[in-house]
Amino acid sequence: MEMKALHDRIRVELFGQELNPESFAICKSDMLVNGHNPGNIAFGNTPPRPAPRPA
Repeated sequence: MEMKALHDRIRVELFGQELNPESFAICKSDMLVNGHNPGNIAFGNTPPRPAPRPA
């Protein structure tokens, strides 16, 4: 079931952080192609240095 069927004004935002440069690039391009904000994906290692969540 699609989320839009549950509520017509629902908005889903994805956030993440990736350490591997190739996976990071693939993720950002996939976000862009699918209409999400690639700026919500940060480069780096989450446990020692979590990226701040965009406002």
